[in-house]
Amino acid sequence: MNILDQMATAVDKKAQKPIALISPLPNPVSDDGFLQYKTVEKLSDVTASPGTGTVLCFNDDETGKQLLKCLTEFPDLFDFSPVVLTGVANAEYSTNFESATWAFEKLGYHSVIADAVEFKRRKELLDAESKNPGYEKERSRWTRSNGNVKELTKVGVRGVVEDDIDTAEDEGSAT
Repeated sequence: MNILDQMATAVDKKAQKPIALISPLPNPVSDDGFLQYKTVEKLSDVTASPGTGTVLCFNDDETGKQLLKCLTEFPDLFDFSPVVLTGVANAEYSTNFESATWAFEKLGYHSVIADAVEFKRRKELLDAESKNPGYEKERSRWTRSNGNVKELTKVGVRGVVEDDIDTAEDEGSAT
């Protein structure tokens, strides 16, 4: 039995699981418009898939400590990898919470919110671009209001169409 193979398998399983954000329960819970906060009071709250944008919040009581201990000691029972969300407003990161979650990965609240704001801004730009693609914008530059196409002229030569210049050069090389 090769221990390195088993370790690699465990790492691969962990990498395939989606993440779940966890934090202490903020008091009061603030609405930032990006994350939903779900209070964990029993094991079924933990085992249910939290979903994208949901933070599992644990109380700083004996029940919360036991649920965090279960999350730490039996990670294979859950369909997600827990990640501690640090810096949540009004949340008190007690020594009980820190000692139970020291082995979990950590992620900063402000970086999550900054990424969410940036994602929302890019999505709005892409939606606006899909309504008026760059092709239409460029077409409006070379099409007149009456529908005629503007003629391109070579820089420095007035009244001569670029196609006429190409034709004259072709004729000159034929002689």
